[in-house]
Amino acid sequence: MKFRVSSSLHVTEIRAIAADNLWMSPHYQRDSIGIHFTWKKVDAVYEMVKVVEATLAPFGYRPHLGKVFSASPDYFKSVMPKFDDFKKLVTEIDPTNKFGNEFTNRLIGR
Repeated sequence: MKFRVSSSLHVTEIRAIAADNLWMSPHYQRDSIGIHFTWKKVDAVYEMVKVVEATLAPFGYRPHLGKVFSASPDYFKSVMPKFDDFKKLVTEIDPTNKFGNEFTNRLIGR
């Protein structure tokens, strides 16, 4: 698969990020390196994201919920230590799924 990255990418940012205690944060209880891409809105971006994620998967990368990612719910659960606790809390707070949507339902398996 070939991509024209230079025509789709605005900027890449690499930065060190301190660990935090936020359950669904990519930096939960571990210092991290963040690699952020700012893409133009083109369909090819979604395929490029899959390539980047496949490259980073052996390192146990953690997707950022506010960014574009293609990781499956199973992968997400495997790298997020508090995922089950979060899912339980969501079910307790919103038992009828009033605040759920397609994204959250897919992520937590509702």
